[in-house]
Amino acid sequence: MATTNTDKVQEAYIAYYGRPADPGGLAHWVGKLDKGVAFDVMLQAFGTSGEAVTLFGNKNPEEKIQTLFQQILGRTPDPGGLAFYVGKLKDGSMTSITIAQNVFDGATGDDATMVANKLSVAKAFNEALDTAEKKAAYAGAAAVVTLRDMLATVDETTDPTLFDVNTSIEGLVSAAITAAVSTSESVVISEAAASAHLTITTHSDSGYELLTRKIDVFGIGIYAAGGVAESKLIHAAHVLAEYLDNDEDGVVDNQLVLDAIIASKATVGLWKNEGDLDVITEGQRRYTMDLGDTETRPEWHVNNQPTAFDASLEEILHSITQNGYALAYPEIFGERIGTSVADAMDVARGGQFIEIPEQYPESAWYRYTDPSCDYMCMITEYMYWGLTSILGAQDNRLAVIGQEWKLNTAELVETNDPTLYNLLTDDQYKFPTHLPDGSYAYAG
Repeated sequence: MATTNTDKVQEAYIAYYGRPADPGGLAHWVGKLDKGVAFDVMLQAFGTSGEAVTLFGNKNPEEKIQTLFQQILGRTPDPGGLAFYVGKLKDGSMTSITIAQNVFDGATGDDATMVANKLSVAKAFNEALDTAEKKAAYAGAAAVVTLRDMLATVDETTDPTLFDVNTSIEGLVSAAITAAVSTSESVVISEAAASAHLTITTHSDSGYELLTRKIDVFGIGIYAAGGVAESKLIHAAHVLAEYLDNDEDGVVDNQLVLDAIIASKATVGLWKNEGDLDVITEGQRRYTMDLGDTETRPEWHVNNQPTAFDASLEEILHSITQNGYALAYPEIFGERIGTSVADAMDVARGGQFIEIPEQYPESAWYRYTDPSCDYMCMITEYMYWGLTSILGAQDNRLAVIGQEWKLNTAELVETNDPTLYNLLTDDQYKFPTHLPDGSYAYAG
């Protein structure tokens, strides 16, 4: 019997993520495959997702293969299999996601029985998500871990028809209710911090020991190296606060986005010299968005000079979209092939270019040319250009930015890139509706 697209998607989730597909992801990718998107394109998107980075980003080739075997077959690979797949990773002939699919599809004997049981349990789990409440409960890092643990208990002896998926679902729903109650009073900047305009403090945060000054903004740390002007640190903190609480009432506008940023341990680091951020430990560095002292320009909001732009508007927004929106709404704003924003970007660039093309099509209005920027990074930049143009930051900067981005006003974005405009102005996502100016006004 031919494998259905639903089974293909479910198998990919099991093989690479070790969990049943979430309802949104399952519907999204089945829809893509039904419309003719190649299965390899889906696998590539899986391999570059934020979840893939979390699972495999810090692992060496041997650890990646061991994790995949444990996840799929519940055991370590034999020495020959380990050496074979490590070699494939190192020579570039296979990636982690293609190896995962290869191991899943190539299972024999008891291993084949185990993967078939995992697929049956995963399908039964999704079928049991029969209410909006149950579907909504499958969200967030804690739910992912819970369901990864559930699927890890399935082996070749499991009878899928007797497996209890409802207990796991009830646990998710209960956890979601508890979380909703605990966050019903949305995060509010403390009165002391607000009255002091986001107070600079010292800290003892691991990994940031040499960046001795810090401002806490809704639980997100902004750190500064020695030599960074105090005014620049305060300005950056106010810009972040304004982006997150755009109506400046002391309550974050989108709690899901804030939760995702905090869960990803994202921070902002202000540097005076380019080597300043080298003091951040490697494990923390990858989550820190860097912002230069000299490029942080509070005066731009008064002078509005095209070439003396305030880079805090860009770098801080990058962190919010990368670590917030992309994780809170992975099928919409996820930084990988096949998401809603990625599809829009492919139109804006005149094609799905994984690498920078030698020349963009004449029709392209977004032409990113930095070779160090991968596909994920290009989505980050695309969202920055779109949102800041809608908010008015680029109105008089076309001569400066036109080689990269041509839609420098809200009207141009709405007319020429309606998909992006509609995503960024859709009220359910709570994007900012006015540009931060570095003067967060909430007074407690």
